[in-house]
Amino acid sequence: MTKLTCILLALALLLLLAACAGQAETAQDGPLDGDVTDNSDPGAPKTIESKQIIAFDCRFSTLDLAEPGALGNHIYQLHATLENGAVKATYQIRDTGEERSFRESHSFLNELQTLVEEYDLAQYNGHSYSVAGLPDETGAQLEVQYASRESIRADDNQDNFLPWGAMDALIALFERGAAVPPTVLPLCVGTQYDSVPLADGLGEIRYPVYRLDKDGFDGLSAALASRNELWLDGAEGELDHFRSSGSGQLYLRTDAFVTRTDSVAVSFYERTERYESAGWEKPMTSYEAHNLDAQTGKELRFADVFRDMEHLPGLLREEFERACPDQAFYDDAPELIRQSIEREDGSISFALGYGCVHVFANEYVLSDVPGGQHITLSYVLNPSQVRAFYTAEPYRWLIPLDYDTLYWKNEISVGFRMHIFPAPEGEDVLWAVTMEGNDAVPYEETFYGHAPDCWLARVNGRDFIYLRVPAGDVSMRTKIYEVSDTGISKRSYDPVGVAMRNDSPLDPDGMLLSLNEVISTPSVMMLPYGTFRVDAGGLPEHVGDEYRLNGPWVQLREGGRYNPDSRENAAVSGGMWTLIAGQRMRPYRTDLESWIDFITDDERVVRFEIDRFADDMHLDNFGTLDDVFAPEGVG
Repeated sequence: MTKLTCILLALALLLLLAACAGQAETAQDGPLDGDVTDNSDPGAPKTIESKQIIAFDCRFSTLDLAEPGALGNHIYQLHATLENGAVKATYQIRDTGEERSFRESHSFLNELQTLVEEYDLAQYNGHSYSVAGLPDETGAQLEVQYASRESIRADDNQDNFLPWGAMDALIALFERGAAVPPTVLPLCVGTQYDSVPLADGLGEIRYPVYRLDKDGFDGLSAALASRNELWLDGAEGELDHFRSSGSGQLYLRTDAFVTRTDSVAVSFYERTERYESAGWEKPMTSYEAHNLDAQTGKELRFADVFRDMEHLPGLLREEFERACPDQAFYDDAPELIRQSIEREDGSISFALGYGCVHVFANEYVLSDVPGGQHITLSYVLNPSQVRAFYTAEPYRWLIPLDYDTLYWKNEISVGFRMHIFPAPEGEDVLWAVTMEGNDAVPYEETFYGHAPDCWLARVNGRDFIYLRVPAGDVSMRTKIYEVSDTGISKRSYDPVGVAMRNDSPLDPDGMLLSLNEVISTPSVMMLPYGTFRVDAGGLPEHVGDEYRLNGPWVQLREGGRYNPDSRENAAVSGGMWTLIAGQRMRPYRTDLESWIDFITDDERVVRFEIDRFADDMHLDNFGTLDDVFAPEGVG
């Protein structure tokens, strides 16, 4: 090897060593964990002239907040952008994986701008602070873009610079946007009754059976079926227990109240009274509530539904004390509530409703008084407590009501409560409604027999109470009252011939027309029907002055051509029904003013014009009822 070659190799080695040293030095120059980088721009504008947001992105963490309150401990990601005149938005909780996308009108961005101004978010424009090595679980990022090309940009991966009120308002706004109005689901609740004779008594068990007649909700149907199986499996064990007890009156009676049933959630609570005559002075009462996600059938937890889990135990303690002022609650009741919620042991449970959420405490959990406690929290009075996804309600709905329970409407901060008392007159009962408002007027009415079954209905933006009351015999009739913020008022169309089945208060097919006699003629008995009918949502709706008729089969005295009741029937009949003498038909419906319909045994509806509804009414130019019809079997 020549001397020149050695020199060149040495130079190459030195260059290689220098390059390696340079790379090592570069690596050493990078930020180490804990290094701080501050790229803030003090000159960034703190005032934005434009009011038209076109894109909004915000991420913030509340995991390190000492008192998160309604925010909870989460990492929120909120996004909204203007696309083709509409707003495409996303609400995401990154630590739980929950994500909801929705579309809104341009007004959503206007509400965002209102919050930007209210909390002066432009003051953070230009702030940029980073600590190397921190996980992506703390701090906040904000980017707001305007149509004017102005913008607000701020980020900090260590400290959350956003004010608490701004985060709370942003969460509420995006939750409301993502809360799609649900649709009613047809949940049927039946009752199973089993008994076993004892030596000198009876052992009995009564429990609910749930059925969902709706395709596409497989998870929910499976969850309800599982609930039914639990009741079925436990029933025989209870009856065996009664058999072993040997004698006396023993029972386990459970009533179910469906508080909401729609495409977001199905909620119900079961109130059970258990009694064993040996040494028991009164029955033991317990509550069990269930809230099922309608899409998956998953049981919802307190943390899924309530926003402010930190202050919830204290709030519930206050509401229980307000509802039961004569009871002495344990001093550590808030801690007992907290422990039950965390353990999910069912001692404290809840059921979502419309306008309020029901909360239950089983007996001896919060006080030494027997019997469980039942309270309701108003959505209006507690706007930050229940997540907006679960406060949204269908356009119209129907739920069964429980006595001695405070119910709230969604728009007002006035609650109402129903009571039942023995009436001074014989076997009657006194039905009373009290209101929470100072100006509200209580209502009382006496009914024959027993406490009426009750439903609360939302129809066309108004709230009605439907009562099914005994009519003095084996039949029932329905009375309807409207609920306002000052009391309730009886509707003028009382009685209305619509009644609900006990086992199907929310099934569109679960309403029976309990027809009451109002007018009687020699040939026909007029019964109210058309004032209300069952709509596709399973609720009564007003359809005008039309009445169903009920009467015996009769037959035409003379054949001829008679009027169809509708244009459709006229189109298939050549304009007239051709009927022969002796054709069987029966009264069907009327408007009491201008027409009366009869229906044949092959379901052709024949319409007669009338001048008035009376015993001697004239049918077109045919004469009176007795001129046109003969009793069946009479020639």
